[in-house]
Amino acid sequence: MSSAISKILNTPRIVRIGLLMAMDLFFTFAAIAIPHFLISPEVTPSFETTLPLLIFSAVIILFLAVFKIYKIVFRYINDQTIFTVASVLGLATIVAYFPLRLLARIELPVLALSYFLASYFVLFYRFAIKKYFHSLDANRNEKTKIAIYGAGEAGRQIAQGLLIGNRYQPIAFFDDNSNLHGRTIAGLPVFNPGDIQDVLKKIECKNILISIPSADGVTKKNIIKRLSALNLRLQTLPGLSDLAEGKVKPEDIREVEITDLLHRDIVLPDEHSITSFLTNKVIAISGAGGSIGSELCRQIIKNNPKELVLIESSEFALYQIDSELRKHSPHTKITARLCNVTEATFLEDIFKEKQIETVFHAAAYKHVPLIEENVGAGAHNNIHGTKNMAELAVKYGVKKFVLISTDKAVRPTNIMGATKRVAELILQALAAENPKTCFSMVRFGNVLGSSGSVIPLFKQQIKNGGPVTVTHPEITRYFMTIPEAAQLVIQAGAYATGGEVFILDMGKPVKIVELAKKMINLSGYTVKDDSNPQGEIEINFSGLRPGEKLYEELLIDANAIKTNHAQIFKAQEPFLPKNELYSALDKIETACQQADTNKIGNLIKEIVKEYEKN
Repeated sequence: MSSAISKILNTPRIVRIGLLMAMDLFFTFAAIAIPHFLISPEVTPSFETTLPLLIFSAVIILFLAVFKIYKIVFRYINDQTIFTVASVLGLATIVAYFPLRLLARIELPVLALSYFLASYFVLFYRFAIKKYFHSLDANRNEKTKIAIYGAGEAGRQIAQGLLIGNRYQPIAFFDDNSNLHGRTIAGLPVFNPGDIQDVLKKIECKNILISIPSADGVTKKNIIKRLSALNLRLQTLPGLSDLAEGKVKPEDIREVEITDLLHRDIVLPDEHSITSFLTNKVIAISGAGGSIGSELCRQIIKNNPKELVLIESSEFALYQIDSELRKHSPHTKITARLCNVTEATFLEDIFKEKQIETVFHAAAYKHVPLIEENVGAGAHNNIHGTKNMAELAVKYGVKKFVLISTDKAVRPTNIMGATKRVAELILQALAAENPKTCFSMVRFGNVLGSSGSVIPLFKQQIKNGGPVTVTHPEITRYFMTIPEAAQLVIQAGAYATGGEVFILDMGKPVKIVELAKKMINLSGYTVKDDSNPQGEIEINFSGLRPGEKLYEELLIDANAIKTNHAQIFKAQEPFLPKNELYSALDKIETACQQADTNKIGNLIKEIVKEYEKN
């Protein structure tokens, strides 16, 4: 930047506005003087004939000041600025016409031409200065080239936002509308999506921003799938509606996640049943700071509960969700309790203090390999903790109790799944003897992006340049997103009548190796394997971990019954009477206190007959 310009930019704001007014005075005077003396040759330029023309400039400058045009920062002028300035100048021209007609005998055609010239001059030098600033930014910061898929209103807005910023340089649009192909929008050419690979290769760009807010889930999924096969780095925005309202900035551009590719169209919930289930109720969530627990909190609080009681053993996790909820729902009463569900005394204080009506029990140890190495802690937390919560629910008259279970509880091959099956048995036994408390369980598979899931691991491995590790080439898992899982848990709880196991429709199981390949492609890389030795990211197979099985199931017996929701099924499964079950639970808890790992496993095997340790 030259020293002269630097000095101007560092002068007080009033001085800079004065300079702008001087420039506007010069350009608007030229805009009326040139056509006046050219079209009216009989008028000789002189002090007397020229002075009245300043009325035109003075009125325009007055109107620009009144309508705060001088407060617009040059870096941020856009199409709206053109409309605003043109409108202000039009109004000023109409007002100036009458004194100009009287004092300078200005004809209407001359004034009309003066208006267009003044608008051109005033806007031209403003946009020229904006472009100069952008060139300075480009020299200081090497922007990342990015193309935009979707040349609609949202795409145009984000393109203008990116031009202002220092991070990305939009270079082209791609759009499915053939009428737009070959045209220019917001200064960018519009191409056929079928030519993406050739166009982006030619301009050396691997980044493409998907900006299609009007597209349904299936359409967007197909577009992402098609683009990911081209090894492009796909990006999107958290919410283009928010962008239009100024809530989302171009800096919020995020990578397209695997959740976007695996997206399923969500079946709308039964709002009436959920509202009557949650509204004006005192609701407790154990494990409130976890992946599922925190999302349950977010969705429940939208239904205006009377009070939300957060139970969490992690101080940091509790602080995070408590702060978030209080910020976004300041009028809802929130109680945060730092407590482990295995601490019966502290837990009872919560139930005694609060007249809890509904419990969502999401607190659990769930990481399979870790629980295999910490059997006592896993059994104590998942079994004894559930027993504490369920018994206190009965004692203090809780109306509904929903356990978050897992597909790993079905014919378990690991201690985590076996302990969760025992937790289910506890609720089933109590449901049979305590009809006043409606106990139910919701069983589903892996949740995309939750703590301990493969998604964050794969992302980090790809970021590090690989390799991506998969345990077995044939291993498959069911997946759903955290918001979808939480919504269906709430819906299942609303349907519960007592003792049911609810199963969420997880869609088709996904091969983990295919998941890894898609994530590599979404990141803009190619898979390195025998068929493509020039690839960038390799996939290594490490072998099944202790307790891990190739396939997961959701039902013990194939007798699922449909509910009113297309993605929720229920089943009544066999269980043990309370006396028999509790006798075994006492022995398991004693073995946990003694840290007798083998005994814990054998005792669980006695009540979960289908438990087969790998």
